[in-house]
Amino acid sequence: MNERTIPDFIKKADEKFDEISKADKTAKKNKTLVGRYFKEQIADGYAFYLIVADNGKRCKVERITGIGDDWHIRRFEMNPWVSRREVVDNVERRDAIAALFGR
Repeated sequence: MNERTIPDFIKKADEKFDEISKADKTAKKNKTLVGRYFKEQIADGYAFYLIVADNGKRCKVERITGIGDDWHIRRFEMNPWVSRREVVDNVERRDAIAALFGR
């Protein structure tokens, strides 16, 4: 990557994250998990996933790309239906940290 493309990459990643954050805030306001995102730490970064369905017991997730290194969690790629409890815990933890730091 040359110097001219790094600012473009950062700008696009920031725009994508802003888009995801807005959708997340809307879903939170509407008290639904669908439309929210969660992240899992992996290696030196995070894998980001969007919640696209919720059947009450499990949530279907899709990997979000374009906001970093595009890490993925193999088990979510093999089976995108994740325990609702796991998703709720992750989203609530992220919300609590954001509230703590006034975001």
